[in-house]
Amino acid sequence: MVQGDYSAILPEGVPLFAYLIFQTVFCATSATIVSGAMAERTKFLSYCIYSFCISAFIYPISGHWIWGGGWLSDLGFHDFAGSTAVHMVGGICACIGAAILGPRLGKYDKDGKPRAILGHSLSLGALGVFILWFCWFGFNGASTVSMTGDNTLVSAGLIFVNTNMSAAVACCVTMLYTWLRYKKPDVGMTMNAALAGLVAVTAGCDAVSIGGAAIINGGPNTENAKIFMDWLLTKEAQELSVATSYRYPVRTDVSAPEGLPALDEVDLVDYDRDQATAMKEAVLEKFESEIMSNRT
Repeated sequence: MVQGDYSAILPEGVPLFAYLIFQTVFCATSATIVSGAMAERTKFLSYCIYSFCISAFIYPISGHWIWGGGWLSDLGFHDFAGSTAVHMVGGICACIGAAILGPRLGKYDKDGKPRAILGHSLSLGALGVFILWFCWFGFNGASTVSMTGDNTLVSAGLIFVNTNMSAAVACCVTMLYTWLRYKKPDVGMTMNAALAGLVAVTAGCDAVSIGGAAIINGGPNTENAKIFMDWLLTKEAQELSVATSYRYPVRTDVSAPEGLPALDEVDLVDYDRDQATAMKEAVLEKFESEIMSNRT
């Protein structure tokens, strides 16, 4: 199935099929990044379709531009382990998907002010971050595609240190920033910053100094990204959307506002924009009343 002569882009001493599975994993990573932005809000068939499109069309083209001798490569573009080729490709697709789907249920109040949607378990979230952090040493370090020779070992050592440095500095910077701004450290934002630092340094981890890796860290950009997405998904921005139908999971114990279809069973129900807003407020009022009753 793999046809053509790829000797010009194969790293020295690496067999074709070894490099093929190496790139396959990178391709799969770019596709799975998108699921985080649209989890629980798209059908499995939709997930399969966009994963196929990214894997079959988008990643092969962008990967060729950067790593296969394409026009970016000819310009001297340097992306050692995939900050652009993998993570930016997945991130742009995720941003487009989130913009199409719109905000999550309960993300904004009646005035369009964003609400924090807390994760169900910070412990599990922290475990996931540390697993990714550990695996990133393989993601970046293995991109040397060899551990033979003194020069390669020195390069791999620098890559490992830079990878860890960027994530660690991003954690510390964001923890202090949120501590000063919100009067307490934000654990969720701090963990997100670690991942941002890992992504940010992936492109140049083989070419920058340890101090450069500390400066590159993506910690401060995590807060900026949150602000940007809040702007993108506000009610004002949503007016620019061409979507006319919203699908929400509903609760049978929430009375549908006047003029909306009766909710006889838990299902996904189609609403237009105004109906979706009315249903959202009804669900939120139910949640708030339950919370207050539990407190009393």
